[in-house]
Amino acid sequence: MLSDNGRYLVTGYVAFDLQAKKGYCFGGTRDRTRVDFMGVDNAGTAYGTARTPGTGVPVSVDLATGAHAELGGATLPTRVTGDVALYATAPQNEKDPAADPARHPVLRVYPKR
Repeated sequence: MLSDNGRYLVTGYVAFDLQAKKGYCFGGTRDRTRVDFMGVDNAGTAYGTARTPGTGVPVSVDLATGAHAELGGATLPTRVTGDVALYATAPQNEKDPAADPARHPVLRVYPKR
């Protein structure tokens, strides 16, 4: 996923600051939990899931400093793009055949705060 301004790129557990020509690996080690990224905003905050055996905790990572924060029970967006987040969810009436989320997802867009 590339930030809208084209500066940051995240894929799997790797992040890049293309302007500064730096790359960062967030793979798991004995001392650090792996982070799998799903998006990055224009300010260089990447969002993903810290993977521990059997669990996944939503996190944000400031790529400039490497500082990270657990996001508690937050639901990660399907996509972070620029200054908005996109959430795709199943329709409310899941028993209706037309409510197949693969065909008719409900999209919600929220501005970043």
